[in-house]
Amino acid sequence: MLVQPKVKSGRKAPKTQNAEILSLFELFSRVARKTTHTEYKKIASSLKKPRNQRPIVTLKNLVAYTRPCQDKVAVVVAKIVGEDSIVEVPHPINVACLDISRSAKHKIEKYGGNVYKLDEIFRVAPKPTDMVLFQGPLKARKAYQYFGVPGDRHNPARPRVVSKGAEKRKTKAQK
Repeated sequence: MLVQPKVKSGRKAPKTQNAEILSLFELFSRVARKTTHTEYKKIASSLKKPRNQRPIVTLKNLVAYTRPCQDKVAVVVAKIVGEDSIVEVPHPINVACLDISRSAKHKIEKYGGNVYKLDEIFRVAPKPTDMVLFQGPLKARKAYQYFGVPGDRHNPARPRVVSKGAEKRKTKAQK
């Protein structure tokens, strides 16, 4: 009896035209093959994901995430955006990210932190123990608000209508 080898499925490389992401994926996948550290493999697998599976990280979340590990470099394989609710950064943050907004970069650098690109991570954190990987909340996308049944107590969802009041009255009348 002939046994067929199991075929691996999924993305082998990023499906983007962005040369920076393609070169970063090549770099981190090559490093992951040559070393035994899983952090580089995780970064490479995050780079090949589509953009909606690389959710943005707000500066408020970044401050909360980095509070317990202030001496390490935070690695975010996504965009970091600033927020008006964060007036000052309570501790200096060293972060390596794919992209960052101007306001977030300004606030991080103003309060003693540093912002690096992902390819500079080998210079800043030579050992993988010097870095911590973070990602934003996947369910923060607006599309997730509509998954489920509108009006259901156990699986609430936002109705896809202009007037939510009319929709609520309609579901109450049906019950």
